[in-house]
Amino acid sequence: MTDDSATLAPPLSLADALPMLLGALHTLLEVEGGPRPPTDVETLRGQLALDLPTQGRTRAEVEERLGALIRATPPVGDGRSYSQLTSGRDWAAVVGDMLVPAMDHTLSTWRAAGPQVWVEQVLVERMCGLIGWPDGEGTFSPGGSLSNLGAMVLARDRAEERASRDGIARPHGLYTSASAHYSVRKAAAVAGMGRGRMQAVPVDSEGRMDPAALRAMLERDRDAGLAATAIVATSGTSVEGAFDPLPALADLAQEFGAWLHVDGAWGGSAALVPELRQTVLDGIERADSVTWDAHKAMGVPLGCSLLAVRERGRLAASLDETATYLFGGSDGDNPGRRSLLCGRRNDVLKLWVAWQFLGDEGFADRIRRLRAQAELAAERVRRHPRLTLALEPRWLNVCFRAEGIGAAELCAKLADAGEGVVAHGPVAGEHAVRLVLVDPGRADAE
Repeated sequence: MTDDSATLAPPLSLADALPMLLGALHTLLEVEGGPRPPTDVETLRGQLALDLPTQGRTRAEVEERLGALIRATPPVGDGRSYSQLTSGRDWAAVVGDMLVPAMDHTLSTWRAAGPQVWVEQVLVERMCGLIGWPDGEGTFSPGGSLSNLGAMVLARDRAEERASRDGIARPHGLYTSASAHYSVRKAAAVAGMGRGRMQAVPVDSEGRMDPAALRAMLERDRDAGLAATAIVATSGTSVEGAFDPLPALADLAQEFGAWLHVDGAWGGSAALVPELRQTVLDGIERADSVTWDAHKAMGVPLGCSLLAVRERGRLAASLDETATYLFGGSDGDNPGRRSLLCGRRNDVLKLWVAWQFLGDEGFADRIRRLRAQAELAAERVRRHPRLTLALEPRWLNVCFRAEGIGAAELCAKLADAGEGVVAHGPVAGEHAVRLVLVDPGRADAE
């Protein structure tokens, strides 16, 4: 047997890891402060060395490859990223998040994570309280898609108690707006009720679900013998930033016996601002469950999504499983018994650290400043002779069209010129530029 030990790179030590991390962060910030030259996809693929080695490389070689990868990755923290619902960073939250892999606890049991499980409990209690549920419960997951899936499972199990044990025995009536996030349809599929059962309810000119149209669909299905299982409302649609009329939808859910879930992944953070909680989120306390992504408007790093549930015990009733080797013999709480996940990354520490620095009032002020930025952008569109608002902004989305150029072409030209990355999407049947104002660094600097 040949001894290759002399050619193998030694494991990275803590003494080497810290300067390597600082160097990578320096490269990241350096990239974000510079220009954005356009890069052809195939050219970029050929330039990057992404192959995996048979034998480990030296630290210098890894640093070189890592730096090249960072430079080629689209930056989100330089104030020119307006396309996604995540942009910029809250450095307090980054500090909390960087500790997570170093501690490397699974957030499933008290025995594994100790007081880290209390961090999740504290956040759940505060966020449920802001929704209007002082006795609610919740669980965190990496993203809104998983939270929406959990809500669909809960809705299914309330409508059909043996579904989680024996499988679906009957068709289910499912309803969401035509502007809902695609994860809602996916959740219906994964929960076994069927993507095709999720009916798209027409929306008004501002992208909000039409309660009259929903009523007609519910009555039609009831007359045909199909019971309503779930109505999924949206608070903050991805393109328009629209908020469905929750009081009217809650009335219909109560009348027809449906579970009301609010996908507030994008707009749920409006609950932090009292005047917004009383307007765009009026009626959210009447929902059965809510998705709320802290990694969007609250500015913490991906991912950090809360599935909040009004009735305590619903999560464990649907998601708990017997696993004495994992959950047995623990003196504390076991959040894994209320989760879709077993190995649970600690996605809550970063939010807790950021909340320590900001408090309720700091988050509220940040969102107010982001709203002010959206209003300023909208006013500039109104005053521009070649620009037209596609609709009045209700949240942090500003949708507009330009005379003489399509939305997709305009967005491409802005990106090629290095001016900024902006997305586009359908508004009232015609594509519009969608500017998203969500960068916490820019808001905090004002």
